[in-house]
Amino acid sequence: MVLGTLGSTLPSWSAIKEGAVCKKAQQVRVVKSVSLTCVKSGKKLVWKQSLSSSGVPVVVTPSPSPSPSPSPSPSVDPTPTPTPSPTPSVVQVTIPQGFEDLVENRRGIGYAAWKRISDTMQVAENREFRLDVYVGPKTTPHFDDYKGAVGLLARAFPKRDLPPRTIAILFDYQDIDWAEQTLREKLTSEEYQRINERERGQFILGNCDGISRCNGARQQSAPTGLSVIAQGVAPINPYDASAIPRLKTGMLEIHEYFHGMQRVANQNRNLGPNDWPPAWFREGGATWIQNSVVNFRDFDAYEKFQRITCDQECSSMTEADIIEFLTEAKGESIPARYNRWTNYSVGSVIVEALVAIKGQDPMIGMYEEMATGIGFDAAFKKLFGIEWKVAIPILAKAISANNKKS
Repeated sequence: MVLGTLGSTLPSWSAIKEGAVCKKAQQVRVVKSVSLTCVKSGKKLVWKQSLSSSGVPVVVTPSPSPSPSPSPSPSVDPTPTPTPSPTPSVVQVTIPQGFEDLVENRRGIGYAAWKRISDTMQVAENREFRLDVYVGPKTTPHFDDYKGAVGLLARAFPKRDLPPRTIAILFDYQDIDWAEQTLREKLTSEEYQRINERERGQFILGNCDGISRCNGARQQSAPTGLSVIAQGVAPINPYDASAIPRLKTGMLEIHEYFHGMQRVANQNRNLGPNDWPPAWFREGGATWIQNSVVNFRDFDAYEKFQRITCDQECSSMTEADIIEFLTEAKGESIPARYNRWTNYSVGSVIVEALVAIKGQDPMIGMYEEMATGIGFDAAFKKLFGIEWKVAIPILAKAISANNKKS
């Protein structure tokens, strides 16, 4: 497990303990294998022990530093002396503060981004939202707490608007006709027409292979503000390492609902294709947020899924590849030698780096800014304080270097 710190000068470990006053929020220290974070409690900052997803303290177990074996000496006391426990070494990284030190402190990108979400969600209050879930009569979902997953996502963005109403239709191949009929019944004729127009008439059928499986999912928003999710349910692919965590923990549900949040800022605006962020930002953002929200109390699980996400296209991309991809990707278009899943994989690690620097709010803020017609480059400069063309090689260098680490 890799932990982060915001400073290079470390205080005496003996002065740090749970409940003790600390000076700078988000500092992280590991004391005798226990992770402590500086958080706000009332009107002061104190050290607080992190909790795992099961609610127990997070304990770091780094490899002990090797020490030379002592020379044998005669024992005076016949009673065996117990073997002393090895003193754990403290593993830590420095969290990047901006683009200027992103490459130097690239090892802290993952922890910094995850901690942004974790800190927000641990203090955020539950929010009200309207979500209606319809499940086909012959369909058995892999995950059965859709509202619970969405409730967690809402806490990650406490100041951002949620869709005024969301409908989710879950169906397997046997329930295709039921899903289509349900879509017609739950939407007005205008909503149904607009959503199918945007999906070229394939809002339901587009999630299925036409033979025996419906394992795709998609989201669209109507001019009324209604967000609609069509989610196919098929047997889990045993050869897909991401399938079980993605389908059985609420990640997919969070991913699709988040698309509805992305569209809120653009609702009822006459926008062209250049008024939306590129596909890698949309899908990469939803892929990253599904992982960080589900695993907001468990950095190890978060980091493991992030590696799985980047296991294929993303992990093999060189610095030059990433530069090419981010330079040429516009709207739904990507360089010809990549496939659409690259938007999810490389997009996720790019968004991770951006969140590490500025937090999660720009994931929605970019849509809000682009809805004014200023374009991606200008919106990026406004939110991140740097030209996009200058940021690209920095991001590429940091991410490709992290991909090479053992």
